[in-house]
Amino acid sequence: IYELVMAPLWLSAFALLDVLIVIGNMLTILTFIHSPHLRRRSMYLIINLAVADLLIGLIPLPIFFSGFYYGFIVKLGIPRLLALLHTPLDSWLGLVSIFNLVLISIERLLAMVFPLRNRRISGRVYRYIISVSWLLPGIIVGLHSWVMFHGYRYVSADAFKYLSLASTFVLLVMLLTVFSSYTAMVITFKRQSYHTHQMGNLNQVTQRKQVQEQRLTWTLFLVTAASLITWLPFLVINQLYRFTSLKISIELAEFTVLLHYLNSVINPIFYVGRISEFKRSLIKLLCKRCRNDDVRDL
Repeated sequence: IYELVMAPLWLSAFALLDVLIVIGNMLTILTFIHSPHLRRRSMYLIINLAVADLLIGLIPLPIFFSGFYYGFIVKLGIPRLLALLHTPLDSWLGLVSIFNLVLISIERLLAMVFPLRNRRISGRVYRYIISVSWLLPGIIVGLHSWVMFHGYRYVSADAFKYLSLASTFVLLVMLLTVFSSYTAMVITFKRQSYHTHQMGNLNQVTQRKQVQEQRLTWTLFLVTAASLITWLPFLVINQLYRFTSLKISIELAEFTVLLHYLNSVINPIFYVGRISEFKRSLIKLLCKRCRNDDVRDL
């Protein structure tokens, strides 16, 4: 029954999700690039996150449903190359995505608590930070993959468990950093509101900037919260599979994987719904494309 009914449904769901991820994040990147108002330093990490999500839709997700197709639809077994490529690439890009969420939460905290210092941070510093956000996860996943594939010659079986626990601990530290940053931001919001009320009417430009910063921060908080919600079931199921004898049904496993990849498509939805400047720029970009197509047809 699974191969006849459920497998094609899961395959269709993953294929549809992949199309949405690629289109959504491609439009997000183009919108940020083509809009001068959105090409500010506070958006660099958001663009970097969109690039990571786009690559998830271009590389590991197609590899995943290709393996799914070979394994469950045509029943030829999952090709070894696909199995070897998927886990490291998926882990690397997933970790880049999470690492970016951590960096975004820290950057937002600095923007709220130390606005003047934050504005003085140069574009070069952001480029270094973005480079680290790709290199550090790559090193971590590379070492982890080497231990998993070759470490059995040098490392005891218990060491593998400790390695998995260490990976989980790193993720928990990241989650704690995000939680602490946004908690500090909520406190800062309340203080700013109190001082604004005490001082009376502020300059309209200052008020507008303050409101924009707060709205952007809340939007990124929602993006982060949604990402963590879609990631956690996948992480929990993985740990249960590794450290317990609990039997995980195929349907539950596939659902958590689908939820995990859903993380890469929800961000553009939040940007359109919450950042009016992004929405206007996206509509302008799409209308421009439509006009160009009409001119070509003529």
